[in-house]
Amino acid sequence: MRYFFLCIFTFFVSAQNKSAFGLFPTLDLSIGINNKWNAGIYYFTSHPLVNLSAKKQHSPLPDILLFYGEHAVGCQVHPHLNLGAAYVFQRENVLDDYPFEENRIHLQAIFNTDKEKVFVFNFRIREDLRFIRRNLANAPVSFKPRIRTLAGISRKTSKGSAFTAYQEFFFNHAKNHPLDFAENWTYAGYAFPLKANTFLEAGLLFITWKYNDKNWFHQPYLQITYKQTL
Repeated sequence: MRYFFLCIFTFFVSAQNKSAFGLFPTLDLSIGINNKWNAGIYYFTSHPLVNLSAKKQHSPLPDILLFYGEHAVGCQVHPHLNLGAAYVFQRENVLDDYPFEENRIHLQAIFNTDKEKVFVFNFRIREDLRFIRRNLANAPVSFKPRIRTLAGISRKTSKGSAFTAYQEFFFNHAKNHPLDFAENWTYAGYAFPLKANTFLEAGLLFITWKYNDKNWFHQPYLQITYKQTL
């Protein structure tokens, strides 16, 4: 048991790992087209503000680490199953002269328990078809698919607010290569109703991703989300 906790401690404080705390503003808009089809957009930017790394000589923090824009459509094929697809554009190190840019199509299935209950559990599996290039003349495009699994829970209150939490794992995969655990998102937040079908949600989001074969970039954020169903 002591060895287990020592491994966890080493994972987070290793001098080769990077860490930064910041803000994560998010926009989440959805629309019900009819009783089966829905569409939505999901945008966020990530702003690492405080360098928490053990070694401060790591490269300076970017003002905007990520810009993410998702345009999605889904179909409620069963009361407990939604199938969907989306186009995503993502830019990493947004204000750099040569940022990384990603065009992505994802396909997903979301399984959920009865949405009318106080507690709602959901499980999502998503396949990301990612095409990534550095914004340089004649830079090659690399295809890097990955699979993502998310398990979440939400709890409604009598006043219309809700608590939400989830855990998501990211696994890179390619032909003739095993699954490679490369990223993790953990979140817990609370949504406050502003008006009908409109919420402001605040929560703590912890992201970590592998930036070389063995080291990680840990990113705890305060996430503020404006949610609206049109």
